[in-house]
Amino acid sequence: MDIVECRSRLKNWLDALSDGLQPGRFRFCLGGSFVPTNGKEALVSTCYAMKAAWQSTIWDEWPKERKDGCIHFIQSFQNESGFFFDPWLDRQSSPSNWIEFVKFVCQRALGRGLSIRELKIRNVRAETRQSAASLLMIGAQLKTSLPLEATTPSEVRSYLEQFDWSQPWAAGSHLSHLIFFIAANKLFVNNAVKFEELIDEIEYFLLSIWNAEHGAWFNGRPSDQMKINGAMKILTGFQWLDRSYPDCRKLMDLALSLSFESDGCGFVNRLFVVHEAQKGVPLGYRDLDVHDLALKALEEIEKFFRMDGGFSFYVHGAQTHYYGAHVSDGRLVGDLHGAAMITWGIALSLALLGESDITDANQWRVHRP
Repeated sequence: MDIVECRSRLKNWLDALSDGLQPGRFRFCLGGSFVPTNGKEALVSTCYAMKAAWQSTIWDEWPKERKDGCIHFIQSFQNESGFFFDPWLDRQSSPSNWIEFVKFVCQRALGRGLSIRELKIRNVRAETRQSAASLLMIGAQLKTSLPLEATTPSEVRSYLEQFDWSQPWAAGSHLSHLIFFIAANKLFVNNAVKFEELIDEIEYFLLSIWNAEHGAWFNGRPSDQMKINGAMKILTGFQWLDRSYPDCRKLMDLALSLSFESDGCGFVNRLFVVHEAQKGVPLGYRDLDVHDLALKALEEIEKFFRMDGGFSFYVHGAQTHYYGAHVSDGRLVGDLHGAAMITWGIALSLALLGESDITDANQWRVHRP
C-alpha cells in the first residue's frame, strides 16, 4: 500500500467531513450517515476523527481552531461524576420501535442479553474510556478524576466476577476500563487511591483465568479469534501500567496462527496483540513471522480503502451500528470508526517492521487507547 498517497487522500477526506460544521465537529461518513453533527451530542465522530488524524500525524497540520474545537467539545461531556455522558448514545441504547422492543423482551425472557440499565452503564463506561484516552493522546486535560466503580480489592474482585469470561472480548474491555481509570487518575489527575492494591487484585484475578495452553485470559471455550480479541482488551490496560508483562510466547503463537478479519476491530486486534506481546517474549522471538505479518497487513489494508479517501470499518462497507446506535446505511464509503482503526493498523504494522527505509514511515504513530 502506498502510505504516502493514502495519507494525502485521508487528509482531504477528513477536511471534507468537517466542511461547513463547527470546529471540532465531523460527519461520520460522507454518505448515508445518521450521526448528529449539531448540538452537544455524538462524541463518537470527534473522538475517531482525532485518532485517525493523530495516528497519521495529520493532527499536527490542523489549524488551532479545529484542534481546540475537538478538545473543548469532548471535555464538555465530562460531568461531575467523572463520566463522559453522551445523550445521543444514551437514547440509542433503548429499543427504538415495537419490533426491537419485542425482540428485546424475548431475549430477556430467555435469559439472554443485558438489561437496558446495564447496557447503558456499559456504554457510558466505554465512551468515558474512549473520550478520556482521546484527550490524553493529544496532551489535553481531563476536567476531573475518572470514576472508580471499585475502590477496594474486594470490590475489584466483585466487579470483575460479574462479567462472562467465556466472552473475553466484552469482559476484557471492562477490566481494561478499570485499569485505565485507576492509572489515568494516578498519572494525570494526581489521584492514586490505593493504586498498588487495586492493580495487584486485578493481576491476581487475571492469573485465575489465564490459560497456559493459549497464553490468553478466558473461561469456557471461546473461538481462537475471540481469545485474541479478549487479550487485546486486557493488553490495552496493561500498557498503562509500569509492570512486567507475563510470558506471551503462546499468545503470540496464537495470534500469528490466525487469519485477518474483515472488520476494523478484528483486523487490528491481532496486530496489537503481536505488538504488545513482544514485551513478554525473548528478544527476536519469531521475528521473521512478525515481519511477514506486518507486510501482509499493509497489503490487506487496501481492502478497507475507499474511493472517497477514507477507510470503511468493514471490507464490504461502512459501519452501520455502534453500541446499538444506527450510525450509517452501510454504503461503500469511508467512515470514522474504520479510519481510526485502520490508521492504527498502519501505524502498528510500520512499528512491527521497524524499518526506517519505508517512505514517510515516521508520519505514522501508535497511540495508547
